[in-house]
Amino acid sequence: MLDRADLNLDSKHYFKSFKQDRSGRGRLCRYSSVLENTSLVSQACSPHDRCTDFINRVQTSLATSSPPTSTSHPKQVQDDSLPLIRQILQASGIPAGTIRIIIASWRRGTRKQYACHLQKWLLFCCQRDEDPISMNPHTFLAFLQSLYDKGLGYSALNSARSAVSSISILASDLHNDTIGNHPLIRKFMRGVFNLRPQLPPPSSVWNPEVVLTFLKSWSPAATLSLPQLSMKLLMLMLLATGQRGQSMMHCCIKNMTVKHSRVYFHMRQLLKTSRPGAHVDKLIVCAYPVDRRLCPVLYIKEYLKRTKLWRQSDQFFVQCAKPYKGVSRDTIRRWTKQVLRLSGVDTVRFKAHSTRAAATSLADFRHVPMDTILKFAGWKSSSTFARYYKRPLMADSESRFCHAVLTSTR
Repeated sequence: MLDRADLNLDSKHYFKSFKQDRSGRGRLCRYSSVLENTSLVSQACSPHDRCTDFINRVQTSLATSSPPTSTSHPKQVQDDSLPLIRQILQASGIPAGTIRIIIASWRRGTRKQYACHLQKWLLFCCQRDEDPISMNPHTFLAFLQSLYDKGLGYSALNSARSAVSSISILASDLHNDTIGNHPLIRKFMRGVFNLRPQLPPPSSVWNPEVVLTFLKSWSPAATLSLPQLSMKLLMLMLLATGQRGQSMMHCCIKNMTVKHSRVYFHMRQLLKTSRPGAHVDKLIVCAYPVDRRLCPVLYIKEYLKRTKLWRQSDQFFVQCAKPYKGVSRDTIRRWTKQVLRLSGVDTVRFKAHSTRAAATSLADFRHVPMDTILKFAGWKSSSTFARYYKRPLMADSESRFCHAVLTSTR
């Protein structure tokens, strides 16, 4: 069995030098000492052979390796999502520990997205007898065209553009700029946008009052089934904090402080909005004594009481059936969309993440200070809220024009 550590493929020899000839076509060379070793290298050293060898070794290693155990180093497991990038870093003589840190600069979701596109790029180069790090604009255009022909839109093609550009960023000593910023590539992407435009988000957002009215029918807390209790509490917390579903998934009972009128969830993991010097250190959920049917603190206490005996995870939200482990992001999204759908919100138009825009827009509509909105949502600047999340509430925006016109007839 090929060990993962053996995947360096003599990388110092394999990707030693990458030169460009006058036509801009990349050439990948090895050390002459390795070329002399016929046991390591075949006589035909074409890009197709090198690419095929690399792909076969990576796939064999991933297929034959045992699943990661709880004692496995998490960063070491995650590194394997970007084998091509790791090979380029190893070829530069960068230590393994440093490579892990560099690869960690991409968040988990980005690494997963890049891995898919980089694998397609490797296979495409293999079929065309090209070097995978050649960065030839015409080859890259052909690659993007092949994705376009498969029906991919602007957003997916832009992700592929970023993934392949990450290779040229790592080879900064060989390129003055990334391949994604080449004039031809930029023109191609502009054409894709014009032909298959990525439509902007809805100009308005659903009114949270519609959802809250529906949630009132799910009461009292003691009579609700566990799925109903879980979904109602999730929606109440999303609206009461203005946070993402990711934040709900990272809520942990070990890092929770329950008081009479407030509950604090201390965030010990990075969130999407986390930056150096900027992090939402805790989520604050306040009681709502005006209407016990909508009091999130009351439902938090009921949820803890209901799940105390059989929960198998420190994660706050757990599955509603055995083995009662912590829920995934997909479950958070599914619960959120189910409540929206039952409330009468169009879930084709509005996704689970729309709760963030709905909550913060309603708070702004009711004149909550901007500093408070930014603090709860985890934004550094009001421009982020104004550009991406501030939307007129649907009922208000739809009636404002009509009322304004009819009022003029008085």
